[in-house]
Amino acid sequence: MSKKNCRSIILFLVFLSIYVADFSHAADYALSADGAAVVRLVPQGSIAASSLNTGLLNSGWTSTTGTGGSMSTTSYKAAFSGGIGGAEIKALYDNVSALPTGRSLEWVQVITTNVPLGGATSPYLDNAGKPTKPFYTYTAENRNPALPANQLNFYDFSKRDPATLSTTNPITWNANLYPVVWDGSTGITVHDGISWGWTMKKATVGNTSGVFVNPSPASAVVSGVGTNNFSWGTAFPDQSWLSFTGGNFDTTPNTPFKLGSLTFHNGTIVGGTGADSVSFDVALNFDNISEKNFVLHTIFNITKGYRNYKITVLG
Repeated sequence: MSKKNCRSIILFLVFLSIYVADFSHAADYALSADGAAVVRLVPQGSIAASSLNTGLLNSGWTSTTGTGGSMSTTSYKAAFSGGIGGAEIKALYDNVSALPTGRSLEWVQVITTNVPLGGATSPYLDNAGKPTKPFYTYTAENRNPALPANQLNFYDFSKRDPATLSTTNPITWNANLYPVVWDGSTGITVHDGISWGWTMKKATVGNTSGVFVNPSPASAVVSGVGTNNFSWGTAFPDQSWLSFTGGNFDTTPNTPFKLGSLTFHNGTIVGGTGADSVSFDVALNFDNISEKNFVLHTIFNITKGYRNYKITVLG
């Protein structure tokens, strides 16, 4: 018989630093350079010309809906540039038929966001650079001169500073983009377009859980394998046990944080029935970037003594 007249409860505080090198980029999401923020694309979709909110057009402007033509997205990705993150999109509209004399192609883009720029009230026209017209600001700068008059390319990289997450979390940004035929005066014909957008959230937010696995030796009397409560030994009068309680975390990269609490109960068991070691796996689950969930693998060595057990970490 192993006699134990000492019982102890140990609070096990685990700290971890998350490094940017642990993360890679993908087309539908991107991480900031420091790993603190994640941008995720809103699935791109098609929208009808009739969905344009004509009440947003400049005073005196009129619109009708047109048919024909084709709209395609040629590139769409989440990205960060210079510490600022959002989504980059390239698109092309082909009117198919030649434009009537005096007509030209333009873009009308309506933005809906919880972080508007320039004092705008959402939703609003993306026309800050040409406020007297309802057209997208950068059409001329981005125009591909090699395209014929009945085709028009589109480019936009909408983005916000991750520091804004301290006051607005998440950041949401969505746009409805319409190709339009402009009559040169104050009339436009609106064609079917696309919707696109993105969200930005904190990356290092989530929760933890833990399980005990692979105890040794095989002859040990154990229970709770595969759970967060592991016991060993034939009780005389009570088993020894380890219990892990995970929790939520909300941290920043390269900053220690608490994974959870480990409680150790030093019981009194029959000699020869105890465990020498047990593996402990802690799962880190990220709320906003589940692609980077991972498990920390640790082995606890259980050193038997006459009056107590000692728990040490092997790796």
